[in-house]
Amino acid sequence: MRKILKRSFLILLCFFIAIQLGRPSRTNPPVDSSREFSALYPVNEAVKSTLQRSCNDCHSNHTVWPWYSNLAPASWLVAHDVNEGRKAMNFSDWSAANGEDNRELVAKICEDVSQKEMPPYQYMLLHPDAKVSSSEAREICSWTAISGRGDNRSGKGK
Repeated sequence: MRKILKRSFLILLCFFIAIQLGRPSRTNPPVDSSREFSALYPVNEAVKSTLQRSCNDCHSNHTVWPWYSNLAPASWLVAHDVNEGRKAMNFSDWSAANGEDNRELVAKICEDVSQKEMPPYQYMLLHPDAKVSSSEAREICSWTAISGRGDNRSGKGK
């Protein structure tokens, strides 16, 4: 029995070491501040702080990669979540989408925080400070109601 446990442990250890060789890319692409969300949409400090605290790790190029993002299989999950988050909405490259898409994304921010869909539960397990309170969600929704009216790239609403 002891021999089987020892072999099983060695096999698992070898497997764990082997999977470390397949590391996903953990990058933070360069940021052009003129293309960032806050350069295109005026954001008050309270909303900006909440968005940075609760959204930036997955929805910007300012990701703070936690220690566990160096260890497979957690590294695969974290890299996948960040890549999917950036693809859905990237605060660092906001001007990449057209004006209509941007207005829809601004409205979706309110919807997602109000319905507690964002930040996701699994993220908040390891980042409890990312939780968006009801009052913060109301502030975000008030802000999105104003900012979502028009494409502020030109500084004008519709």
